[in-house]
Amino acid sequence: MKNQILIFVLFTLISCNNQKQTSENIKLELLNQKVFCSLDDLNKNKKSFTNNEKGKNVILFKMTNNSQKDYLLVVNEDQLETFSIETLNSTSFFRKARMCFVIESSDNSKIENYTINGDSFKRVNKDCVNFDSEINRITDIKSKLKELDFPDIVDFEFSNSIRNNSFVLHPDETKYFKVILNLPIYDNQLQSYGFLSYYKFDSRKNYSFKLEYISDSKTVNNKLPKYKKNELEENQTEIFDGIIVSNKIPVVFR
Repeated sequence: MKNQILIFVLFTLISCNNQKQTSENIKLELLNQKVFCSLDDLNKNKKSFTNNEKGKNVILFKMTNNSQKDYLLVVNEDQLETFSIETLNSTSFFRKARMCFVIESSDNSKIENYTINGDSFKRVNKDCVNFDSEINRITDIKSKLKELDFPDIVDFEFSNSIRNNSFVLHPDETKYFKVILNLPIYDNQLQSYGFLSYYKFDSRKNYSFKLEYISDSKTVNNKLPKYKKNELEENQTEIFDGIIVSNKIPVVFR
C-alpha cells in the first residue's frame, strides 16, 4: 500500500513538472469589451455558412513585457487556435508556440470544439480544390526553408510561421495585434488545407472568451536555423517559455 502511495505521489509530481507555468513576465490583454455570436446562424437547423455580419469580430489584443528580459514570441495574426491547454500539454506535437482562444460556459459544462480557426481559412468547395496549386505551395515553402537552413521542414507550416511571425518583445515594450473571428463556427463552415473547426453554443447559457498564449522554448529552439540561434545569443534574447492568460470578456448573442 505504501509503495502504491509513493508511486502515485511521484507520478503526480512528474505530471505537474511537465505542465507549463502561467507567466506574469508578459501581460496579454484583450481590448474588446465583448465578442459577438450570431443568433441567426446559431438557430439554423443545418450547419451552413452565411455572410451574416452579426457574428464577425475583429479581436484586438496587446502583449506587454513587464520583465527586464528580451523575449522571442511567435504570434500569427491570421490564426487563432482552439486547442485547450490540456491538449497542448498532452503531446510534444502540440507544444510549440500558439495563440489560442478559449470559450467557457458559466456552468462549466464542456463546449465542443476542434482544432483551428482564423481569417487565413478559406471557404472552399471540396470538389474545386486545386491540389496542384497546394502541392506547389508546400514545395515552395519547403524549398525556401531548406535554403535558409531551417532544420525541420517536415513540420514546415510551423517553421514557416516562425520565419514570418516571430518577433522580439523588449522590456517595457507593448505590441498590438488584430485577428478576425466569426462566431458561431461550424464544422463545415471553414476549411483549410488540413483542419476544420467549430464551437457549439447554447444561447440560453452565458459564455466568456479569453486568449491563452503557450510557448515551449525547447521546441521552438529546435526549429530555428543556426544563424537565428546565434542572433538570439548575441542579443541575449530568450525564447519565451510558459503560458500567458488574458482577461475574460463576455460572449454576446445578437
